[in-house]
Formats: sequence, structure tokens, C-alpha cells
Amino acid sequence: MASIGCEKMKALVTDPTSKEGLEVLTEKKIEYDYRPEISRDELLQIVKKYDALLVRGATKVNNKVFERGEKLKAVGRIGVGLDNIDLDSASKHGVQVVNAGDAPANSVAELTIGLLISLARNIPFGDRSMKEGSYAKKECFGQTLATKTLGVIGFGNIGNRVGKVASAMGMNVLAYDVEPWVIDKSGISARKVGLDELLEKSDFITVHVPLIPPTRGLLGEEEVQKMKDGVYLINTSRLYVYEKDAIINGLKSGKIAGVAVDSDKTHDDPFVKALLKFDKCIITPHIGSQTALTQKLAAQVTSSRVAGILAS
Repeated sequence: MASIGCEKMKALVTDPTSKEGLEVLTEKKIEYDYRPEISRDELLQIVKKYDALLVRGATKVNNKVFERGEKLKAVGRIGVGLDNIDLDSASKHGVQVVNAGDAPANSVAELTIGLLISLARNIPFGDRSMKEGSYAKKECFGQTLATKTLGVIGFGNIGNRVGKVASAMGMNVLAYDVEPWVIDKSGISARKVGLDELLEKSDFITVHVPLIPPTRGLLGEEEVQKMKDGVYLINTSRLYVYEKDAIINGLKSGKIAGVAVDSDKTHDDPFVKALLKFDKCIITPHIGSQTALTQKLAAQVTSSRVAGILAS
């Protein structure tokens, strides 16, 4: 039961979410306050009243939140990335952190494949030229993906789905993961390699890792220099798994032929500003999970996991 004596458990939802997730809380007899416009100051003032927080990426759950949230037992991230939550502080305060698991995996993988094809076939340029009155057929020259090599860095829920589709399109798939067993159990025709071999042999490289200290700047100057000339990069995880100067210098020199990023950063970010100057870059506003089904599933899964913690 999600209650202690006669007192019901209470959750605070601080970011916009699907109604289906809220319905799960109601079904589990958890009272909730839905406050997607809450200010930082008010959050710090009222968090002490709640047993759980449900957030997306906008709410930063740092040490101060955990210090003020004396009743907190759970934080649910309605999504996958946990880089907006201080996991060390959560552990120190005995708060369990959960996310939506593989709920967003299909939609993020689909976007990754869409960006891969858009890069290979110059789709944004073709669209733009037509709208500007130019029939630029000869300039809109692309690549056939069949027989090309795709390197997948991070072969978890999303990476293995991308590898499966790429393999079905006739691409050779190289896979690297810090936990190699996930590649073995994937059941698809991907070849397990070290990071250096992946960088050296891939025509396209897609990255699917969380943003944590060891992965910040994972692809830097040294890694870019190991890549093939004219490589294409796709990133639907977090922008700063790339090292800014290495990617920008690679684009300027032609070492990198194109980059597609589903950016978790806005136009104010210096890395985004630099990327926007290149026609050979495709940038989307962090839309990997922006489908109706994914939003519904992510909210339901996260709410269910939070309810499970409160009931234990």
C-alpha cells in the first residue's frame, strides 16, 4: 500500500507529462500535485512535503533538493537520461532514482535512422534548395548506405535497435560497449570491436551513451584523428559526449563530412552556435522521445516504478 497509517503518500510532478502517467499515480492511491511551472525557489520551499518527485529534463534535482526533501523516497525521471539528477546525493540521502527504462528506445532509434539517412542522402539540402527556387539535383549527391559500415558506440536498448535496422538495410555494423556482454546477447549481426577499431573502420558513427563523467568529451581530438576521412557522425544522446573543438575542427578540415545531432542544448549554447554555421550539420531540438506513444509509455513506466518504491 502507498500509505502509512491514514496518511497517503504524496508526489510532486514538476515538468509537463502525459496524463496516463498521472492516472497511474491515482490508481496506486498516490496523491500528487502537478506543478509544471513551479519556480526553483518554490520547489525548494515545498519539497519537504513530498515522498516522491517526478521530473523530466528541465528540473535539476541537486544536493539542495535532497537536503530539503526530508521525506523523499523516490525520484522518477520521465525519460532516460539522469544527468539532471545528482545521483551521489540521492544515494547519500537514501533516495532511489528510477527512469523510464526502454520506453523511449524505439522512437530514439527511429530518429537516429532518420538522421543517418538524411545525412547520407543530403535530404535537408535538397528540401531547402527546392524551397529557395533551385532545382539542385546535381549538387544533391549522396551515399548508398548498403555496404557501408556503421559504428555504434553504446549497444544498449537504443544502440542495438539502431544496429538491427542498419543491418537490415545492408550496412556492416560494428559495436562497442563498455559492457561487451550486451553485444553478445543482442542477437543481431554486429561485430564486437574495441573503440579504436570502430573509429578507424566506420563510415558512419552513432553514439548512444549516457552523459556521465567518463563519457563527457568521449569523442575528442584523439578519437577524431583515428576516424576515416569524410566520416559522418550522429548523436541522439547528449551533445557533450562530443568535445566541442574536436568536432568543429573536424568539420572545418573536412575530416568530418557531416554531423547530425538531436541537441539537448539550445541556441544559447556555444557548441550549438558553432554547429549552426555549417550547412553539413543537421540539428534537431531534442525530439528523440517526442512521440505520443513514447511520452505515454515513459510516463506510465516511471509512475509505476515510483509507486513500487513507495509501496515497499
